[in-house]
Amino acid sequence: MLNKNYLGLLYCFSVLTALCSSANETQEFTFLVEPAYTQEDGEWQLNLVLNNPSYQHDISTNIEAGFSLEYGFSDVLQAEFSANRANELEEVLETDMSVEYELGLSYMLVTQQGFLPQFTIAAGVIVEESEVGYETALLYSYQINEQHFIHGNFIYEEIDSENEVAVNLAYAFKLDESWTFLAEVERNKETNADDSSDYVNTLSAGVVFETESDIELGLAYLAYNADTEQDYGWQFKAAYEF
Repeated sequence: MLNKNYLGLLYCFSVLTALCSSANETQEFTFLVEPAYTQEDGEWQLNLVLNNPSYQHDISTNIEAGFSLEYGFSDVLQAEFSANRANELEEVLETDMSVEYELGLSYMLVTQQGFLPQFTIAAGVIVEESEVGYETALLYSYQINEQHFIHGNFIYEEIDSENEVAVNLAYAFKLDESWTFLAEVERNKETNADDSSDYVNTLSAGVVFETESDIELGLAYLAYNADTEQDYGWQFKAAYEF
């Protein structure tokens, strides 16, 4: 006869397996993190973003804006073009607007299987003003059941003798068919041309609403670590698949 401990472990494993196997709907809307899910063959997705940042020392800023367009060449290969207009802090504690363009590809390595997350690799070319750089990333997503989702990224970016390494994580909880709660965290290390480094920690909490026409609308509050000039910000994002 099997002992009680073995039966208990077998029961827990069967429950967790059932939770994973019941996952049948992906969750792709995030604010800081890029999910590992790629667009399906022939599917488009349009994303629009508005940021209202606040800096310490009464530094004046403008509304930041960005958009991206994604297209699935197949169920595992996705192309993306994005353009972002953002504040750039100068040494004299003033901000100037910079525009960054990126063209990249994402390839899904493996879909979620049991306890193994879905993994995707991504790479892209970046153009900022007259400077050209590149970005590479490893993305993963894990769906526990129909309500709980985890996303994470490891990102490396280099442009004009400067590089950034970012590690982030997101947790999403679907309250119902229309509403989703999102909590995200990012750790960013920027190494300058003189080998000095700056660290930025970002925390985000937001909600997402999906309309009957499959348009997703989200609002998030972003907070930064105290030793940076960035203080807090609000982000509005809209996404539509067609």
